[in-house]
Order: sequence, then C-alpha cells, then structure tokens
Amino acid sequence: MVTADTAHARTVREHTARYRVAPSDSVRTLAHRGREFLRKPVVMASAKLLEVGEAICMEALRETLRPEQCSLGTRQLAAHRGAVRIGDTLAIAARRVGGEGPRSEWYVHMRDDHGDGRRRLVWEGMLSFTVVDLCRFESEKTRPRKEAAAPQPQRSLVRNR
Repeated sequence: MVTADTAHARTVREHTARYRVAPSDSVRTLAHRGREFLRKPVVMASAKLLEVGEAICMEALRETLRPEQCSLGTRQLAAHRGAVRIGDTLAIAARRVGGEGPRSEWYVHMRDDHGDGRRRLVWEGMLSFTVVDLCRFESEKTRPRKEAAAPQPQRSLVRNR
C-alpha cells in the first residue's frame, strides 16, 4: 500500500460550505449511462451529491497536506434523504470523526436552504480517505499490467485416492 506520513492531517476537524445546484448536476445529465436517466425528474443526481460530499472533505484535507500529497476516497456509505431541486443552495458540513495517520473518516451532511430558515436534511454519509504521495502512487498503481500468462490447463479440485 502506498501511503504518506500525515500525522499533522488530524488537526482538521470541521469544514462547512455552500453549494448552488446547477443544471449540470441534474440526474438527466447521466443519460449517457442509460436511457432510463432521461425519465427522471429534473433534480440533483445522487452521484453528484456524493461528489460534492467528497469535495468538501478533500478541500479540508488539502489544508494539511504537502504539495506532493493528495487524498483518495476509499469508502462511501451514503443516504440520499430527499430530492434537491436545480437552483437550490445546499448548506454542507463535514466533520472528521476518526482515522489515524494517513486515514481519515468523515461524517458529511447536506441541507437544502430555501432562504426561509427551514433547512431539510437531503443527504448524509460516512466517507473515508487515505493520503498518498501522488508520484509514488502513480508509479506503483497506474503502470500498465503485464500481459496475462497463457492459460494453464484446468486442474481438478477433487483428488483421486
């Protein structure tokens, strides 16, 4: 496993942001993945909510990383609690709840903000990250795989006695 020393990263605890939902966040923009996405209402896609949730954590982590480091998502457990309209503004909060060294775990929640004081929970999740040295990671994990060896004759799993 390729990781970096990030003991100082545990100083980040909470991060907040606001996000204005754009037409490019619509579930219908995923139509290239399948025609069924065109049949959906014009609301924010679950995948986009996850993207925004990861972004706030990565932004918080960036404040503590060295220039040659980056954070990579390793686990996502999310609940999409309500539809988010295009044009809505989301109030996002991320709080670091665990992890040691290069690993961190975050609780993230988003509420829609209609400007009338009501903020409805629309998404929440637990997101995990690890910090890596980007050059080392790319050299070890993204190099082309060796050609697969010629298939071997299949051996029986049953032993003859």
